Amino acid sequence: MSPECDFGSLRKIMLPPNCLTIPRTELPMEQLLNIHGSHTDTSYQNLSSPSRIQPDDVSSTSAEDPKEKEDSEILRIYDGNSSLRNQVYRTASVPKTASVQLIRDIALRRFHITDNPDSYYVTQVLSDNGEEELLEDPVPMRNVKRPEGRRAQIFLRYKDDPEKAIVKLYGGWLRVPVTFCTLTVTKETLVQDAIAEALDRFGLERSTANRYNLIEVSLDRGVAERTANPQENMLQLVRNLRKDSLRRYHVVRFYIQEKEDPHDHAVFVGNLPLSLAQRQYERILLRLLGAKEKPFTAIGPIYFEYGSLVI
Repeated sequence: MSPECDFGSLRKIMLPPNCLTIPRTELPMEQLLNIHGSHTDTSYQNLSSPSRIQPDDVSSTSAEDPKEKEDSEILRIYDGNSSLRNQVYRTASVPKTASVQLIRDIALRRFHITDNPDSYYVTQVLSDNGEEELLEDPVPMRNVKRPEGRRAQIFLRYKDDPEKAIVKLYGGWLRVPVTFCTLTVTKETLVQDAIAEALDRFGLERSTANRYNLIEVSLDRGVAERTANPQENMLQLVRNLRKDSLRRYHVVRFYIQEKEDPHDHAVFVGNLPLSLAQRQYERILLRLLGAKEKPFTAIGPIYFEYGSLVI
C-alpha cells in the first residue's frame, strides 16, 4: 500500500475534503438556501464569515453554567498573520488554569490539524499590527492581555527549523511512476534547484529543469495557482506560507509542470454529418476552412454517431 492514496483511476474526479464546507447550523435553512420569504428574521443579517463569528463567541445568548463561565474563558485563535489582518478566527473555551500545552492542543483541534503537536506553539497577540509574545507556564491565562471590549487573542504558530524544511513536490500530469517526491530544502535551495532535484527523483533529466515551472496550487478559496519565480528561495517560500496561514499551508500543493504543453492545442468540432469516414471528415474540414493543406496535425477521437470530432 502506497503511503498516500491517489485514488487510482478516480483521481481526476475526486474532490479533496478541504474543497467542501459544512453548513452553519446556527443559521435558518431559508438563509442557507438563499430563500427570501415575506417574513425575514433580521437578527442574522449582520453575520459574516463562519470563521469570524461562532455561536460560542456571542456571550449574550450563551446558556453556560455560571460556575463554568468563572472557570473558563473564550479565546480568539488566529492561524497566521493573514487571519489577523482579515479578522478571521476560531473561538475556543479554555480553562483558566490551562497549561500552554492544553491551549496548543485545543487550538490544533479547532483548525483540524493532525500533525505532531510538538511542531506547534502558541503566542498571545499584543496588538493589531501582529506583535506577539510567547505564552509560558505555569498559568499562561493569567498573563494574557485582553484588548478593551474584546476577548483574549492568540496565534497558533509552527516551529520552523532555521536550517531546513521538508517539502512534497507532485508530478501532476507528468508521466512519472510516483505521485510525489519528498525533498529537504535548505537556506541555499532555490526553486530551480528543487525542480531539478524533483525531476531526478521522478526519473527525468535534471538538465531539462529550465523547461519546467513550479506551480503553487492553493485550495483555500476555490482553486488558485501561482507560478513560483525560479530564483525564489524555497525554504523562505514555505516559511511565509506557514506564517501567513497554517490552514492555507495545509491545503497548498507544489506541482512540477512543463512550461509548454506537449499536447499542443485541441479543438472540438461538432454539427458534422453522421457516420462518415475519417477522410470524408478531413475533406469537409478543409472546405470549411478554405485551405488546401491540412492546418491541423491529427484528427481523433471521432464520434461518428454524433457527427463530431477533435482536431
